[in-house]
Amino acid sequence: MPDWIGLRVPGEGGVRSLRAPLDAVSTRVLVRAARSVRPLPPRPFIEPRFSIYVVLLAFEEDDHGLYVGMTGLSPDERFLNHKAGNKASKDVRRFGLGLLPALYRHLNPLDWEPAQTAEVELAVALRATGVRVVQG
Repeated sequence: MPDWIGLRVPGEGGVRSLRAPLDAVSTRVLVRAARSVRPLPPRPFIEPRFSIYVVLLAFEEDDHGLYVGMTGLSPDERFLNHKAGNKASKDVRRFGLGLLPALYRHLNPLDWEPAQTAEVELAVALRATGVRVVQG
């Protein structure tokens, strides 16, 4: 498992990948907690089109948190909407640094009900690590 977690930052110039400002222990604990969440099986004949996403929040220099949300858009598009103020969480708009795909990639895409359940379960699992989690 990597000692760092990738931060995906969508923007006007495309998508940048950066190293998230988390220590190695936090990274391993967060990834392990996120991977413990398994989505419900999809319903037959329904095309899954919803996504779960996690945004890294930087409240202060050493005070980080996570925002967990669900969207019918791609996580990149939803992050950009938050930053632009469209149906935005005030925490993501003010403190959002970027997406943490290592924490949600294994869940997507999902149908509506499994996405709702997975969003709550992921937030609970991440909160159990001691990290501050805001939910959408």
